[in-house]
Amino acid sequence: MYWIAYKCFLYQEIDFFRHLLIVELSLPLYQKAVLSVLAAEWSQIWQLHPWKLRLSHLKPKFEPLKPHEMSDGQVQFRKENVPTHLKKAWMDIYTPIYGQMKIDVRMNLKARRIELKTRPDTPDISNLQFCIEFFEIKDVKTLRGEHLSRAIGRLSGKGGKTKFAIENASKTRIVMADTKIHILGSFANTKIARDSLCSLILGSPAGKVYSKLRAVTARLAERF
Repeated sequence: MYWIAYKCFLYQEIDFFRHLLIVELSLPLYQKAVLSVLAAEWSQIWQLHPWKLRLSHLKPKFEPLKPHEMSDGQVQFRKENVPTHLKKAWMDIYTPIYGQMKIDVRMNLKARRIELKTRPDTPDISNLQFCIEFFEIKDVKTLRGEHLSRAIGRLSGKGGKTKFAIENASKTRIVMADTKIHILGSFANTKIARDSLCSLILGSPAGKVYSKLRAVTARLAERF
């Protein structure tokens, strides 16, 4: 009964609490007296120190878990094949990954792979995935032989015109290495570029993709 009274007070229902528990309910006289005194005391406390009665509504605050805490102390590890263009721009790629994303990265020339792993001071475990955001053509549609070659040609366009149009419209940068497609940009922009590339892989004509890109980018411009 006292707990019900306390909860009523926390929700600022003092008048309702008095009317319900003291007048309408058939309580013994001593309980009515105790509840009346409690209501008076809580009213005074609320006026002087409202935070003392609101402590139960404060949600617990926990610090975000570090990557090594989420995986029980085990280091997250990734490997990625080394395309030729990556060697030429290695320092431009290495600096932001190690300095800003807090991810250890090295190039294993013997195995021709790039190896990445988290550190204890990595702020977010998803940074490991952001460093190698890519997808393959076969993830969208299984293509072989000439069909695969034609799909790659549709993605790049004549002289790279289609690829540049998608990059400029979605404000991203796209690198095509054989059947792998790497996209650099924010989450919303990479989604726009990925949807356009997937439509081209599935066989949509370039004109239809351009018109859809214009509509999507116009909506993005209105949003901001």
